[in-house]
Amino acid sequence: MIVMAARYSKQDSRLVRALRNSVAANMPAALFRISKPDPPDRKDQHRFVPKVRAWDAGVAALAPGEEMMLIDADCVVLQNPSAVFDREFDIAITVRPGPTCYNTGVMFIRGTEAAQRFMSRWLESTAWIARQADRVDRARAEWAGADQASLAEVLADMRGKVRVERLPCVRWNCCEPAMFDQINEQTKILHLKGKYHRDVLVGGEPGGCKVAGDAWRRFDSDPAEEGST
Repeated sequence: MIVMAARYSKQDSRLVRALRNSVAANMPAALFRISKPDPPDRKDQHRFVPKVRAWDAGVAALAPGEEMMLIDADCVVLQNPSAVFDREFDIAITVRPGPTCYNTGVMFIRGTEAAQRFMSRWLESTAWIARQADRVDRARAEWAGADQASLAEVLADMRGKVRVERLPCVRWNCCEPAMFDQINEQTKILHLKGKYHRDVLVGGEPGGCKVAGDAWRRFDSDPAEEGST
């Protein structure tokens, strides 16, 4: 499997290191790639467009049947998620309770024409929303981001044209404080989005949860430094 991570800025280097360490520990056969999206241009007006553009290019380059996990840099892999590909799908997304049900920090992609068309449509829709200030505000309010609003639109538009698997966030993309206390041996990925990764970077606990903080800190080290002690 190819693991393609999205890095937003140079300040993400410590997060990228933790993610890389977690992939090496729990997915030793995976090929790790880090995308470094270009900064948003004046037409984009939104940081999510470069991320989706980089991921679209990565998926477009997949060989038929090749497997890829798309993941944000503020995640760590707690258990190998590769068994997800035992299921039949073109794309697998993670969902959580509530109206803002999608989180795009973790996605699984199989190299198919349908998946590649889906990604291209997702990029087009994200870019279209991002160019309109009123749509960006609405997307943030209704879906917590332009990329998630556009994902919902493309899922509706391509219903029946792409095989979609919906995975519960609590297991596959643990991304909310209400989920952090449920971390166990079944949790595949921990996602410390936004203020939660800022908490751990300054020595705090994400959402006040030590379980989640300890899980991330297991991978917050430089292997070279460990080998020298």
